[in-house]
Amino acid sequence: DYVRALDGYQKLDANFSNIDSKLSQDAKSWVKDTENVLAESIYRQAVAAMSKAEEKSPRPPLLKGEDKVSKEQRKKYAQDALALFKQIKEKYPNSIYVDNATVSMGTAHEILEQWDEAIASYEIITKRYPKTPPTKEIETLIAYAQERIKTIQAYLWQKKKFEWSPVSTFVFRLSTATQD
Repeated sequence: DYVRALDGYQKLDANFSNIDSKLSQDAKSWVKDTENVLAESIYRQAVAAMSKAEEKSPRPPLLKGEDKVSKEQRKKYAQDALALFKQIKEKYPNSIYVDNATVSMGTAHEILEQWDEAIASYEIITKRYPKTPPTKEIETLIAYAQERIKTIQAYLWQKKKFEWSPVSTFVFRLSTATQD
């Protein structure tokens, strides 16, 4: 099975890295290949959960007032996806899915309205490749992450500004006065 193979390749690399560089290089390659195989099914599950979390209108409402996908359902799917993406990063850090999982964790945090965590996730990918991204796909992920960081920071700034503005104080007083 792949889990035992991964363990064996990791031990091989650890035990022979100073003795036989060719064997160590092969073992590293086998570790990466095996991690990719093991991470793939988890990644597919995470992507499926994220698709549901990002889904706003899977079908027209059947009944008047029926919510298409409730906010609570979306958050549950985002939590499920987040747990799976974290599992990939922790168990299979050498897999090809780690960068996509990192950026997707940012998106999941956004759905959960965990703004600081979203920014932190996006910053991981922007800091991982400080110079030239190795592929066009990574370059695209970095651009997306940078744009999301700016968007979240602007949202938080606006939110903070509105919370303390004279207009918000007036709106609050007006709303509490009409409730009496």
